[in-house]
Amino acid sequence: MNMHKLFEPNLIAIRIQAWEPYTMLSFTQKVYHIVRKIPKGEVLTYKQVAQKAGNSLASRAVGSILRKNYDPEIPCHRVVRSDGALGGYNRGGALKKGMLIKEGFLNSQGEHNNFNI
Repeated sequence: MNMHKLFEPNLIAIRIQAWEPYTMLSFTQKVYHIVRKIPKGEVLTYKQVAQKAGNSLASRAVGSILRKNYDPEIPCHRVVRSDGALGGYNRGGALKKGMLIKEGFLNSQGEHNNFNI
């Protein structure tokens, strides 16, 4: 048997469909992808992140996912509660507040400068 003949590129035509990488991600990967894109000085709520990741009822799951994040490239301190409270942070609430003040989301008194839902 001629092995070269088996592997000729014209023997089998394979149809390759357009691949949409975002749809192939797990919910956790989608959350990290979304949070990574939140600009300095802006925030999203846990609910908004859940909606963008494809499950509007999974805001608590978003919190659980971000609680486990220690990657500095994923700014989970930029995710807050829908009621305007800062919510939790795995490195401590004081650090989250300080980072949001430094980025301009909170003023020096810890008040929201631009929080609209």
